[in-house]
Amino acid sequence: MIHILQNPKTETYQQLKTFILSRDFTWFWHDISTIGYVEDGHDNVPFYCHTFLERPEQTKSLYPLVKSQLIESASNVFQEILNYNKVNHNVFLRMSVNCVEPLSKQLKTVPHNDHEIVGHSNILIYLNNSDGDTIVEKQISKFKENKSILFQGEHYHITPSKKRRIVMVATFI
Repeated sequence: MIHILQNPKTETYQQLKTFILSRDFTWFWHDISTIGYVEDGHDNVPFYCHTFLERPEQTKSLYPLVKSQLIESASNVFQEILNYNKVNHNVFLRMSVNCVEPLSKQLKTVPHNDHEIVGHSNILIYLNNSDGDTIVEKQISKFKENKSILFQGEHYHITPSKKRRIVMVATFI
């Protein structure tokens, strides 16, 4: 189930968002968005990513790995939103910002869970004015700038039609 969170749009959030949307922000290309089985009607689309905190599965370790000097700012933004909404959180497992370019045809990305860890939650923040709705177990979250959502379970998104789809995402337990 998708829960819409209030985004207090703090100064920390505004500063990080402005930097992410600037020409000075560094993006890294990924040929595919999800490792694993591609279901009929879905595509494994390429995207740009900037990882703040690498998920433990990627590093084959028992803990996430800091990958960006912006980790503190990203962590503060997620904590501010979670605290503002009184959402309990103990440990972050992953943090990144993702960018999907518009394609000639809108596609559904691969349905997936971010981790095999039972009970983890996802927080997603839509950073720009685009489209590319998020689907969580058949429930749809419309893309809207500054909107924050919280969910658990299998999810995917629709690729954008006109502008880049830029989202910050974190997972936590």
